[in-house]
Amino acid sequence: MALLVAQRDHGIDTGGTPGRQPGGEQRHAEQEEGNRHEGHGVVGVDAEQQALGRLHRRGIVKRPERVGEYQRRDDADADAKQGEAHALTHDESLKALAVSLHGSGDRNGGTLTGSVDANAHRVLLDPLRFALAEKLLTIETLHLRSPEAVGTLNASGKIRLDGTPLGGDLTIAWDGVELPADLVGQVLATQGSIDASGNAQRFTAKGDLSIGPRGKPARVAVELDGTPQAIALRRLELKQPNGGMTASGEVALKPQPGWKLEAKANRLDPGAFAAQWPGALSFDVATSGTVEKDGAHGRLRLDRLSGTLRQRSVSGNGDLAFAPPLSIDGRLEVASGNSHVAGLRRSHRQ
Repeated sequence: MALLVAQRDHGIDTGGTPGRQPGGEQRHAEQEEGNRHEGHGVVGVDAEQQALGRLHRRGIVKRPERVGEYQRRDDADADAKQGEAHALTHDESLKALAVSLHGSGDRNGGTLTGSVDANAHRVLLDPLRFALAEKLLTIETLHLRSPEAVGTLNASGKIRLDGTPLGGDLTIAWDGVELPADLVGQVLATQGSIDASGNAQRFTAKGDLSIGPRGKPARVAVELDGTPQAIALRRLELKQPNGGMTASGEVALKPQPGWKLEAKANRLDPGAFAAQWPGALSFDVATSGTVEKDGAHGRLRLDRLSGTLRQRSVSGNGDLAFAPPLSIDGRLEVASGNSHVAGLRRSHRQ
């Protein structure tokens, strides 16, 4: 297992408990090669050296002077000091990344613990336990938590290794999690679970969760299934204390990317997710289209828009077709307070 860490100005420290038999990296690499053939999930010195070498040649990390030997029982530690994460991710919002991991185990399973620091936020892996029997990998528990909050996330599942493609079942559950205001505009509390099963050729997923400001949770239920050709949204249902929304549809992936979606809302409050937009909206909306080489071509139909938004009454309906670079044809009638937009609009820009 190679640890790849964004680190431009600092080196990576890796180490472990010295092996019980001396002999240097070459002998240990040969031993670990044998272990891999026997099915061990090990940290191979040769693999780690190759990974570090690739990062060193790209100027992202400094190569350590030596890589320590590891015990045959497969204990390993890996540390990466905080550095410039965007060297690998090219994401300027991720300023710093630090990783610390410890793993132990044998051919029958193992345990991994550690932490990941991204910017000023820390997530603890506490722990990941897995077992391997025949052609079945069992994730007994994957427990994530943060010292910044009381919430936790747990996952468990089974992966069948003898299938083509690989497939299995996974359950993810979280409780007491709060999304910070600096990421989503206001503090949102959430809890729930998602069950997924299948493989890359066909999968299904069902989820039941709650999300919203403290004391004002919205219940969300979702069911979908998919193939490499399309993802079908069988049901998306959002229930708020005084209203909600339902949606369904399909997103095509191959051979022609496209979409067909419908949604109905009854006194939906957008302020539950965007604090600056409180209201109670009712509407029917449908959209369909395809994605061509020059962009998206589609249609949007809005019926029976009514209610309030930011303490202003709103109403309207419309039927618009759009195409790139900027072509909008159709009818739109919308009123918000004393402002009105009505009539036929045709706009073409080459």
